[in-house]
Amino acid sequence: MSKPRPLPEAAIMELRLRYARSCEVHDFQPGDIVKQKPELAIYRSERGEPLEDEPLIVVTANAAEIVALLGCDPAPWRFGRQFHPRTMILARIDEDGDFSEFVVDRRRFEPWPASAPLDPPVPALDALDGAIVRLRALVDEDAR
Repeated sequence: MSKPRPLPEAAIMELRLRYARSCEVHDFQPGDIVKQKPELAIYRSERGEPLEDEPLIVVTANAAEIVALLGCDPAPWRFGRQFHPRTMILARIDEDGDFSEFVVDRRRFEPWPASAPLDPPVPALDALDGAIVRLRALVDEDAR
């Protein structure tokens, strides 16, 4: 068995940077606008385009709500050769103009920069609550 080769210093620095960024976990609330951390970006649109620098809205970051919406324990899921915990539900307006939700690893996201303009403005939270209620009804209907 051969010894592993030492990593170059640049690779070691990059590993440490990405590890540090993955340890930064934010306390997101429903309605918060977030974006992927550039160093940890893996999520893509349905057409394969990176979701970097795209505003996403937090639907829920509550484990009990994720279990209720998924109808099962949000165990880590496989993405390529990596495993990721499912700790937050985000939504975006997809390429077809639909409100598209997906479950993500919250460690890979950060708050949207406060100075960056949002157009259109963030919808009222009561509209978001209505979307959650409709989603729960669909999940319950599928479970039957």
